[in-house]
Amino acid sequence: MLRDETDYVKEDIADLRARIMTAQMFSQVLLKGYSALRSYGVDFMSLREWKENAILDEARKLKPVPGAELIIAYLCRLENAISAAIRRKQLKTIVDNTRPPES
Repeated sequence: MLRDETDYVKEDIADLRARIMTAQMFSQVLLKGYSALRSYGVDFMSLREWKENAILDEARKLKPVPGAELIIAYLCRLENAISAAIRRKQLKTIVDNTRPPES
């Protein structure tokens, strides 16, 4: 009986840990996205990775721990896409500034 209760508590702790990690990662990605919007003019909500969120619906059907793994993988891809969009914007700005003015 006591073992069953401790197993339940351990499972509950694992679920809560997965939920908090997912929430922290989501907050981090949103902060990076809003920073990109404010500092570089990169709208992260227009990125293909943001719009392709079917994986979130799939993760919602799973238990918290395997669902969190899918969500964190999705958020990592989104964070990388935001970084890539910033680099593309910076490169475009550099290229535009190095072109000779047209007369």
